[in-house]
Amino acid sequence: MSETRIYLLDTNAVSDIMNGYSEAARRTLLQEAGSAVIAISSITSGELRFGIRNRNSKRLQRAFDEFRAVGKILPWDDDAAMAYADLRNQLSRRGKMLDALDMLIAAHAVAVGAVLVSRDRAFEHVRDLVKLVNWATDLN
Repeated sequence: MSETRIYLLDTNAVSDIMNGYSEAARRTLLQEAGSAVIAISSITSGELRFGIRNRNSKRLQRAFDEFRAVGKILPWDDDAAMAYADLRNQLSRRGKMLDALDMLIAAHAVAVGAVLVSRDRAFEHVRDLVKLVNWATDLN
């Protein structure tokens, strides 16, 4: 019996879906929703909620609510904190860094064994990711 695949969407991936910027990303989300766990980190949830409040956008709030009907919000926990410590240590030893929130999201993906969905190529520096995919293109 195979384990259920987990997709952890980065903020830009969810934003692309919510704003309608990528039909490919929306299509892939709907295809994967039946057979995989679709999730975001609570870190991503915070970023998205900030953007919605900052713009005071009812349309974006509805789009976020629609996403949450399909996707789960995974809480930040001690496993994620440990993965963050390891990741930050590894990257700093190699002279590589990520934006602070991106590092937290990448660590969360590592901790839960998720495929990270993002169009941000900076995540390519994270060697411990199960996989990095970009749903905004059809080349996955």
